[in-house]
Amino acid sequence: MTTYHEGDLFTETFAGFGDAVETPQRRVWPTVVALAVAAALVIGGLVWLKESPRAAAAQAVSATTLLSAFDRPQRGVDTIPDNDLDGLGDSVRPETTRLLLTDADGKQFVAVGQHGQLCAVTVPVGDLARISCVPSVEHTSIEVGDDLVIATNGTDPKLGDGWQNVQPNVWTKG
Repeated sequence: MTTYHEGDLFTETFAGFGDAVETPQRRVWPTVVALAVAAALVIGGLVWLKESPRAAAAQAVSATTLLSAFDRPQRGVDTIPDNDLDGLGDSVRPETTRLLLTDADGKQFVAVGQHGQLCAVTVPVGDLARISCVPSVEHTSIEVGDDLVIATNGTDPKLGDGWQNVQPNVWTKG
């Protein structure tokens, strides 16, 4: 008959680890310096982002301050006919409309939208009026078709060749 001797399982399993080679202790200062540099870069980046002029949101202004056409009182020629105004719904404030020019596309108006935005309104002959609005912020422009750009005071739309400034804030092509 064969006899098995059962030894101490714990001792057999976990014995011999005391002879392991000890690793030299690492220096802490390079890690501390690396963490400090990383923290400084993160903080510097956040400060730069907060102070950057491009990061600042555009400040809304009154649409009537953006174009010189609003400097003059509304005249009879500045009003959009009622039937064309009805086609726009409640998109613009009727008391703010100003005629900019008459061209091949029809009459070109600017107005203040019901929510304070700057709007361009085209009233073509024999067709429905069209409207295009942008938020009322400085240095913005509205492109009306392919041949008319309305830009706010102090804005140079840098349109290239063939464009001419026909009156303050208004550029046409051709």
